[in-house]
Amino acid sequence: QRVTDEHGESHLTLTHDMLKEYIKETSSEARQRALHARIAEQLEGQAVTDPLRVSHHLWQAGEEQRARQCVARAARDAIEVEAFDLAVRLHQWLLERLPEDTSDTLRAALYESEGDARANAGQWLAAAETFMQAAEIAQRTHHEEGERLFLRVLRKAAEVNLSGKSNRL
Repeated sequence: QRVTDEHGESHLTLTHDMLKEYIKETSSEARQRALHARIAEQLEGQAVTDPLRVSHHLWQAGEEQRARQCVARAARDAIEVEAFDLAVRLHQWLLERLPEDTSDTLRAALYESEGDARANAGQWLAAAETFMQAAEIAQRTHHEEGERLFLRVLRKAAEVNLSGKSNRL
């Protein structure tokens, strides 16, 4: 893109997409991962940062656990500002990318949080189904915390089914 400076001279500047393509074409995979890691580090050092931008660069850097943590933070932020549809999509992204060895308690808690977001977004049937998924997973835990989670999400599923609406779960 051409820009004109304060002296009236024209200069060619690279846009983000052009730079990204250049780096892709000229850098090894390891170098690209290292660049993404540095970008994520720089973004994290800013006073205000978008956790989704950070998570993108962490994921590209191969730091999947940290990327998932950023997405989880973005989902919580979305719920706080009542962006429930976004929160649902972020929970789905997280659930699709959880490692197989993720604890059932954490997996069920993520489904519960997705169910809350769905209920608050007015997606009653989907919320009830999501709460039931959380209950099924929580039931497998066989410990006190899992039992409390099971009962809580079962109650939420019943409330959504009976009322057809939510009072901000």
